[in-house]
Amino acid sequence: KPSSADAGSCVASGSGLREAVAGTKARFAVQTWDSHGNITSPPLSSFRVRLVCNDSPVVIVPKGVEVGNGRFAFSYSTELAGEYTAHVLVATKATSRTGSFTSEANVARFEPMPIAGSPFSVTIRPGPTYPPACGVRWVTPTTLTVNDPIQLVIQSRDRFFNPRDESGDRFTLTLRSALPLPTKPAERDAAHDLAATGGRRQSDVPAPPLIHG
Repeated sequence: KPSSADAGSCVASGSGLREAVAGTKARFAVQTWDSHGNITSPPLSSFRVRLVCNDSPVVIVPKGVEVGNGRFAFSYSTELAGEYTAHVLVATKATSRTGSFTSEANVARFEPMPIAGSPFSVTIRPGPTYPPACGVRWVTPTTLTVNDPIQLVIQSRDRFFNPRDESGDRFTLTLRSALPLPTKPAERDAAHDLAATGGRRQSDVPAPPLIHG
C-alpha cells in the first residue's frame, strides 16, 4: 500500500502554470507520489493552491477535481492581466519529537509543503482588443487647423480594460463637424450664400438702390 503523498515527489504540468489569457479558463494538473515513487491518492482537501497577483491584492483559488490514479486537475480564470505567483502545496507527513528527556516519542503530523517547482511564475495576458474600452488622448490642441498635422495617442484595451501593449491593431479615425453639413448642391450654394452675407438669407439682404437717369 502506498504511503502518504510526498510534496517533493509530486509534479505539476499544464500551460496554466505558465501563462493564460484574461477572462479565459486556464488548466493544469498535479500527479502525486509518495516518497518511495509509488502513486498515491491523497484527498483533495490535502491541497492548498493559490495564485497571487504580484502587483495587486488579488488572490485566485483554483477549483480542483480528482481525476484518478493520483492525478488532480485544477482550473481557474481571472479578469486582471499581470504577473502572478502560483503556490501549489500538498499535505506532507512530518515527524517531531515530544516528551521529556527520558521518554520521547515520534509524533506524526501533516503540513502543507510546496510540490516540486512551486512557486510557479504565471503571466496573464490581456484578451483581444475591445473597441468600447479603448481610449484616445490628444497630444495637440483639439482645435484643429486645416493642413496642420495632429498627434494623438490611442490606448487599446481588452473587454476588462486591461491595457494591450501588442502592436498590430488597426484603428480608423473619423472627424465629424459639430454642424450639419449640406449634401445637395442647392443646399451647399445656400450655405455659401449665408456665409457670404454674414449669416443672413439672400431675401434679408437689402436690394441695391435704383438709379434713375
